Amino acid sequence: MENSQLSNYIKLPQLYWEEQTLFREVLMKRRSIRFFQSTEISIQEVSNILWSANGVSDTQETSEGKLYFKTAPSASNHQEIEIYVFDKNGVYFYNSELHILQIVKTGDNRSILGKLPFFRKAPISFCLVANMNKMVRYNKDEFRINLYSAMDTGYVSQNIYLYCAARKLATVACGMINRSEIGEFLCLQNAKVMLVHPVGFKKIYVNAS
Repeated sequence: MENSQLSNYIKLPQLYWEEQTLFREVLMKRRSIRFFQSTEISIQEVSNILWSANGVSDTQETSEGKLYFKTAPSASNHQEIEIYVFDKNGVYFYNSELHILQIVKTGDNRSILGKLPFFRKAPISFCLVANMNKMVRYNKDEFRINLYSAMDTGYVSQNIYLYCAARKLATVACGMINRSEIGEFLCLQNAKVMLVHPVGFKKIYVNAS
């Protein structure tokens, strides 16, 4: 992704689906795929993936301000799962309320994600982070914080899987990652790197005859 404006964010396009797929078909097609082409996916596809993963599906005005509803549930509605996007041009934070990508770092930093080769091959990766600062209702109860943040990560991960299945994209939820290095690189405070989802077009191997 390239930012053509002199700003610190990228405005994502509005959601758009070219076709509709039956939910049953999506479930049947869901797979973990670890072999990727290096071909980039469009900014429209990135926008759709992010919204499907954990975007804002609705809002409601309350006496305490605006209440946001997400495409993925979260325990006690803490909405602690955040998404960082890595591609060859930089690292971005997904601001779901504004549906924009805020630029965190420039340059190709995909290699920091882990030693597995597909992190460098896949054109884009989505890093799921649990921001414990948002889990205020658990009063530093580590058991519940760890349990529910893991559950909530799973919901977002499955949304990515299902979108990719519907759009014939390859992805895999990867836990073998450089958690501490990623956390330091992103300057995370009281937050935990949970999973990384590389995404791209599936690489097809043709046997020579």
